[in-house]
Amino acid sequence: MNTKRKMRITILTKVFPPFSFGGSETYTMELARQLSSLREVETHILCFAPAEKEVVEKIERKEGYQIHVVGVFFKRFRLIGSLVNYIKTYFSLLKTLKQLKPDVLQTIGIYSETIFALSIARKLRIPVVVFPRGSDLNKKLGFFRSIIYKYGVFGRADAIFSQTLVALQSFKKQGLLGKGEKELLLKVIPNALDISGLPEGKKEEGGKEVFRVLWVGRFEKVKRPFLALKIFSRFVEMVKERGEEGVQLVMVGDGSLFEELKEEAKKLNNVVLKGKLEREEIFQLMAEGDVLINTSSSEGFPMTFLEGMAYGLPIVCFEVSANSEIVRDGENGFVVRERDLHLFAERLFELFSSPEMRLRIGEKNRKKAEEYSWKHILPQILEVYEALAKRKK
Repeated sequence: MNTKRKMRITILTKVFPPFSFGGSETYTMELARQLSSLREVETHILCFAPAEKEVVEKIERKEGYQIHVVGVFFKRFRLIGSLVNYIKTYFSLLKTLKQLKPDVLQTIGIYSETIFALSIARKLRIPVVVFPRGSDLNKKLGFFRSIIYKYGVFGRADAIFSQTLVALQSFKKQGLLGKGEKELLLKVIPNALDISGLPEGKKEEGGKEVFRVLWVGRFEKVKRPFLALKIFSRFVEMVKERGEEGVQLVMVGDGSLFEELKEEAKKLNNVVLKGKLEREEIFQLMAEGDVLINTSSSEGFPMTFLEGMAYGLPIVCFEVSANSEIVRDGENGFVVRERDLHLFAERLFELFSSPEMRLRIGEKNRKKAEEYSWKHILPQILEVYEALAKRKK
């Protein structure tokens, strides 16, 4: 009789669906879902959010992993309240990790609570994987933050995942990895996508009346949604100069700039603001769209790129962060020099003018999306987990 215990993986994230559906939360949910589908793995999520017991239990029954709410996440530091919260969080994390005794602890993102978790994990001799997320690490860190990251985060890690090669090189260049006594396991782990059930490819619809440009993201400064309006306005002018019409910009998301953006969009009669939508609704828009654009000033590894590619959408973006790792200029979309709005609009016009180009790029993107399927990415993650679990023994 085989009595071998399952490998127990604990994933620490900031907040978790249904409390939030940002990129990191969506990735964590998909990772947990994939891990829990494996017989040899037991998966636990640690997160910070108001405890909604009935909702949590419903997710656990459906997905097969367990969710542990270990505190309340504070977006802004408030001296007394935050200190009390941090103390409660520390002991909540300590109690939970002692009870679970995981073989590996993986963090999704870096925030103040991450440092507590890594400190506790070191005391309990739990191997740790640190996985920075988002765009903050693509920029140079200040002196004090660099010290915290080098010694309080990366210095306590046994392995580091990076979404892109650009980000990993940035960690090294800034000296964040340090010189630990033990060898760090460094691995580029891009975002992954469940492509099962998605269309086999993008097919050009005959007699289509509207050319739809799709923008998906948060209406925040770093995403530069107003830049999308400017680019689209120039594109519309190019279309009109050729005596044509029938173009539309569809923007999906929410955020602090939503109301201001809505007023600006009224100046253009062919811009539709959808607000925040469920993922299935976004996928429907992708199925109906013609091109996906991204105007962010900084990115980690946008899930929208993978989702757009899976639906056969050409992608047009700026040459920032690691965008060029995902979008090859002229092959599966276009990468434009930073803030070259005219060239960006010209690339849209090229795609508008050539259904054949859109179809060709769409077919390439559908094949490229398969490279980022969980079938290819999950074994790479498990390889590191297993290596760390052996170290623990």
